[in-house]
Amino acid sequence: MRAGNIKWERVTTRLIVVVISFAAATVIVWATVRNSFESRSQGAVNETKAKSVEQLDGQRKKYATIRSVHIVADAQIAVFGANFRVGNGSYEYWAEGDLYKMKCHTDRNLGFLTDVDVSYDGKQFYFFDRASGILSYQQQDVTKTTGALPNPLFMPIDFLSIDDDDCHFCALRMSDLKSPSARWEDRASRIEVKSQGRDATAGYPVTNLEMPGGIKGKQAFKFGVRMADTGNGEVRITRIDRVGLDGKLLTSTTFDHFAASGLGEFPRTISLEGFDADSNRIARMTYTIKTLDVNQPIEKSFFAIGFDEAEGVWDSDGRRFVKEKQPKPMRP
Repeated sequence: MRAGNIKWERVTTRLIVVVISFAAATVIVWATVRNSFESRSQGAVNETKAKSVEQLDGQRKKYATIRSVHIVADAQIAVFGANFRVGNGSYEYWAEGDLYKMKCHTDRNLGFLTDVDVSYDGKQFYFFDRASGILSYQQQDVTKTTGALPNPLFMPIDFLSIDDDDCHFCALRMSDLKSPSARWEDRASRIEVKSQGRDATAGYPVTNLEMPGGIKGKQAFKFGVRMADTGNGEVRITRIDRVGLDGKLLTSTTFDHFAASGLGEFPRTISLEGFDADSNRIARMTYTIKTLDVNQPIEKSFFAIGFDEAEGVWDSDGRRFVKEKQPKPMRP
């Protein structure tokens, strides 16, 4: 019996050793497989990030290569809250190099700056408040936007925006896009790929990205960008969000009804919504793009605003009226 027990113990011992060895080998193999998978997964993420950065910068380069542009958009606007109101607006913009001209209109009942023309002809900056009839001018260009509505031309590349507490109401210009800015390069270096999937309607591959934004109203925000790859060499930016660091949505812009243009596929419908600190919607604006002309000739004289269009003209540098607004005759 003793010899049999010893033999059995040896067999048992060997079996235990085999089991332990197999378990150890399994752990090693699984760890190797897992590390290999994680490595490939991280490699795929890095590849997607690099491709996304290249595609986003490709959008900037499209703007950088054009010589001139003219865009016309109609707007439907709703302002929510206790004083709910709806109305219409319009935005028209021309640019060639450093020269530009903008006309912005909103219905009076909306309570915005109603009718404003702004331009720079390379020598002087003009601001024409049509409601008051006063045109002012100065030699220095003004980087801040002065219309009530955002420029629809630059909304699809809002991730390049320079508008934050460091430069309140600063608007993108065509000249800003000629080369990558330090701000864009910083954002691009810190882009994160949040998810990938397919567009529910068209079936295009979709990538959701996140990148640093800035500080607006003393509140830090980041950009969320959704890109769709159409597979024909074109990339569509279909949504851009500004999101607080607490995850609350500040603004959301969606782009739809894309059509071919001198800027590649450009959205013909742009919808912007804004939200308050409690995530309540406070305003909604929808642009319908009516005209988008690229690289068409524009006369240089067009970018000036004639004194004859205004009732009064103010020289901002000289601090004086060069054309006095005449008082309206009193009714008898």
